[in-house]
Amino acid sequence: MDEVLPGLFVGGLRDAQDSEQLAHFRIEAVISILDFERTIEGFGPGTGKEHLMIKLSDCPQANINPYLTPVSEFIHKARLSGKNVLLHCLVGVSRSICFAIAYILTVTNLNYAAAIAYIESKRPVARPNFGFRMQLYKYSQGPIYEARQHLRVISNGTMSFDTLFHNDCAYSHSLYIAP
Repeated sequence: MDEVLPGLFVGGLRDAQDSEQLAHFRIEAVISILDFERTIEGFGPGTGKEHLMIKLSDCPQANINPYLTPVSEFIHKARLSGKNVLLHCLVGVSRSICFAIAYILTVTNLNYAAAIAYIESKRPVARPNFGFRMQLYKYSQGPIYEARQHLRVISNGTMSFDTLFHNDCAYSHSLYIAP
């Protein structure tokens, strides 16, 4: 798994099933984006660790729009509460990357092209499918502002959205600095 923002990691199913790696990176919230139902051992109701399951195929025709807000909200709430999040799909190349880009677009001031370049600098195998890329581009041209405002509203009472926004922008602007 690779850290793309402080506390936000992307990877594949193998990463989500690796209890040593999850413990090493202190992962307390997992988002699984797969085309089949999957539970993650040690995550879910009664464990103190959250799991969000999104059933979505990795094909250009798949509609990501219904899931953009719930995934971004889940990530944001976890990060605001100090939890590290793993966002994964089957191999960590397309679906998880797509939603990581959407979140990065929402919580930084990177534009579409810069967000893709940024994620590729953090995870070189990143290759969201063409349909996802087109949907992300449309998202970056308008709906992103409503999504950003939504995250600002749900940030009330915890670390402020503006503080996290500033920190994420500063972190993401290290685009060409090797980790």
